[in-house]
Amino acid sequence: MSWVFGYWGKNSRDKIVENLKFLPENRNSVCSDSFSILYGGISDTLNMHRTKTQGGMLISGIVIDPCVNRYTKNAQKLSELIETDQLQSMDGHFVAISWTQNRISFQTDVTGLRDIYFTKYNDGFLFSTRVDWLAYFVKLELNFQVFGSRWLLINQITHEPVIKNTTRLVGGMKATIDNSGLHIEKKKELQFADFPDTVTIDEHIADLITGLGTDFQIEFSLSGGFDSRFLLSILSKLNNLTFNTHTFGNPKYHDSQIALQIADMLKLHHHNYYEEQFDIPILSVREYTCQTVVNNAASMLLQYRYYNHLRSGSTFIIDGGFGEIWRREFLTGLLYRGKKDLLSRNSKGILRHLMLYRSSCFVPEVLREMTHGCLSQIEFFIHDSPINDASLENWLDQMAINTRLINYYGPEQSRLDGISPGCMPFAQQSLLSKLMLLALKEKKDARYFRQVIKEKCPVLEDFPLAKGAYKHPYFYSTLQTRVFLKFAKRFIKGFDDQQNVNFLKSKSVYMGDIINSANVRECGLYDIAYLDNLLADLQSATPQKWQELDWWLSFELFRQAVENRHICE
Repeated sequence: MSWVFGYWGKNSRDKIVENLKFLPENRNSVCSDSFSILYGGISDTLNMHRTKTQGGMLISGIVIDPCVNRYTKNAQKLSELIETDQLQSMDGHFVAISWTQNRISFQTDVTGLRDIYFTKYNDGFLFSTRVDWLAYFVKLELNFQVFGSRWLLINQITHEPVIKNTTRLVGGMKATIDNSGLHIEKKKELQFADFPDTVTIDEHIADLITGLGTDFQIEFSLSGGFDSRFLLSILSKLNNLTFNTHTFGNPKYHDSQIALQIADMLKLHHHNYYEEQFDIPILSVREYTCQTVVNNAASMLLQYRYYNHLRSGSTFIIDGGFGEIWRREFLTGLLYRGKKDLLSRNSKGILRHLMLYRSSCFVPEVLREMTHGCLSQIEFFIHDSPINDASLENWLDQMAINTRLINYYGPEQSRLDGISPGCMPFAQQSLLSKLMLLALKEKKDARYFRQVIKEKCPVLEDFPLAKGAYKHPYFYSTLQTRVFLKFAKRFIKGFDDQQNVNFLKSKSVYMGDIINSANVRECGLYDIAYLDNLLADLQSATPQKWQELDWWLSFELFRQAVENRHICE
């Protein structure tokens, strides 16, 4: 990622400077008598400007001006946005830092796609866009009350950090550090601007992508799903824009096959990135799970590693992430099965409908602590919320914006900022303004998406849609799709390229070694007998067994990084 690491304080300076070998070598710094800020990454997701009065500003990420839909790199313009407190009205995703000789100020994008962490250190404070880097100086400990929803539910609910004694700045929060200490401002809500009714959602997306394509070569992530097809229908009508398309994964997979068929039909320059190599170095896997804070199972790096092939000085990646919220496809289980629990504010009932099974590797005491944390987070979130039958769907959309962007999409966006600039149009503040104004009937069954596709590129209706390991006809409604998938999972064998299994087999000796290590067996977190059983017979392991090992490995690599690193004495 484009990263920032720094400290405020005088007495610890020499000790910190001597122990910065963990930072990437290609880095720069800004220093004063009170602080040092180190930063690095690709230049397209970094912007630094110093003033003549020993002040300046640094932005990690990208800032997009929604009025002109251009990626704003002009340092003077960015400085003015910070000085006039207008930066958080911009699209994009960023951590912005500004300073004078005796004060540092921080702010984050309102959508929550970038964050930064703080912790007390001796006479001052450390701050970092990578929470695990703080472990080189401070003894860190996981907070299972917070981590519980990240492990047990579809995504973490709260914006609080998963590490004790740290502060996470995210989702429009601001902070300052000066001689009186660290001061945090409350989270800022999304600013839903009133765009002219004459500018439709698809027109706004077209303007956004066209503006970005003025300065960059657009690389569009094409899949076999609905959201990328909607964006492609818009792209297909932009005569003044050239773009390439790409897909990641096994070319035999439905996602890849459908994307290739569409690209061939439209005569697009398309590339499917895939490698048979699955034995990725464990250090790379640890780096991935630390950057994304156990966002996915360890083997997911097999899929996400292909972004490195898109690294280019002129590339800008457009991705259809978070499009499901525009089709009223997110939190549907909670809506249909948990409606009564929502309306009665039954946190235990709501909990049941948000759960996503990963692994049963933890001891009962840890599971109880995580479950209690989940309930507390849910109760806090629904406290005083205007939940009623008439506005329930909009409330669920707001929940998705406030929890999933920050805790699921954000960590991966941070990682990608170290590879190439890019954005998810569906997750931009200016577009989310229109989401809340879109009629519910237009969201359901993707009616608005279908209408735009039919008007702009109707030939896209001829291709089936990919959904996981299966595909289904384009014209299936949401209900028909759910019925089909339920049937298919029971009676139809979906495509499985076994890459994740081969990856885990390649790590079986390593996993066996760490499971048998004193650090794991004596940490008090794991059901050791359960872990031993998972490893007992890998050759005949069930898919669920592989999945559990996959998730456990992701968590353990993160735990090692934050709890077992060398601490500077």
